[in-house]
Amino acid sequence: FYDACVEGDTDSAMLSIKEGINPNEPFSQVEAQGKTPLFIASEQGHLELVEALLQSHADVDYALEKGHQEGQTALLIAIVVTNKSSQEKKAKIVKALLTAGANPNTVISKGLFQGGSPFFMVLGGGQSLDLRHAKEFIEAGADINQIHAGQTPLSKAASNNLKEAVNILLDDGA
Repeated sequence: FYDACVEGDTDSAMLSIKEGINPNEPFSQVEAQGKTPLFIASEQGHLELVEALLQSHADVDYALEKGHQEGQTALLIAIVVTNKSSQEKKAKIVKALLTAGANPNTVISKGLFQGGSPFFMVLGGGQSLDLRHAKEFIEAGADINQIHAGQTPLSKAASNNLKEAVNILLDDGA
């Protein structure tokens, strides 16, 4: 099952789930570091597998409990990871996660992105997700007035010279 998720083999992964494997059970392999199938599929950029796992009721807001990515969710990793996926596929994975109810305001408890949220990562300026998708985060319930490290989303977008994001936030009442 782990190999199928890493490789994006949707058919094999879904067969494993049909045979009784829990899609929310973190993998025990050392290299998996407690990641769930949805986390791995999001991290690897496997859109079809992400969609299938979501249909199988994968926990969209599961946060890793150990390792160097502790506290991160599938949504966050889909935003920040650099993989072989096209920008379009990456954006579709993020949209699928948001549509399935991923919380754009989840505060990362530990690790590299501690204290941030997926919404703040989109406004980070260095992320590869197209800022036009900031609107999707707002529609999914992103708190446009949350404060992180002394900044609001509007001040973060402005400090990173993200004019499009500034306009989106202003249009939505920030």
